[in-house]
Amino acid sequence: MTSTETYRDEAWIEAADKATMQVAIGSAMLVPFSVMAAWIAGNALLAVALVAAIFAGMAFLGARFSGRAGRVLAAIGLVGQAICITAALAGHPWQLDGHMLFFALLAVCMIMSEPVAILAAAAAIAVHHLGLSLALPALVYPSVEL
Repeated sequence: MTSTETYRDEAWIEAADKATMQVAIGSAMLVPFSVMAAWIAGNALLAVALVAAIFAGMAFLGARFSGRAGRVLAAIGLVGQAICITAALAGHPWQLDGHMLFFALLAVCMIMSEPVAILAAAAAIAVHHLGLSLALPALVYPSVEL
């Protein structure tokens, strides 16, 4: 138990670790949906699959760590799947609808009961949207005319 988690009992930590593994499994289960979204939109399958697998790997790496840092990694790995699906739908009318996944997956992060992980996931979403809106807007929005 780390010094930042001294106020939490063993049962809470065990439940949070179990929830973190569930988040990682959920992240891995979304990888095929990223590939399917790319296929539907006619975009690059391999690139999407690779990035989605990296995010799933990040989530599983987080699940292997016990503690706040692991839960943060798992949360970012989970919302990374929304990033992949939204990018996979680039140029497709469903791309805007894909943004709803960000809200859903951020809500799923609540299962870990870790405020820092939830804030980190929200920050990752914000950085993704801001960064790609400026650098590669087509990966975020179906129309690049701002």
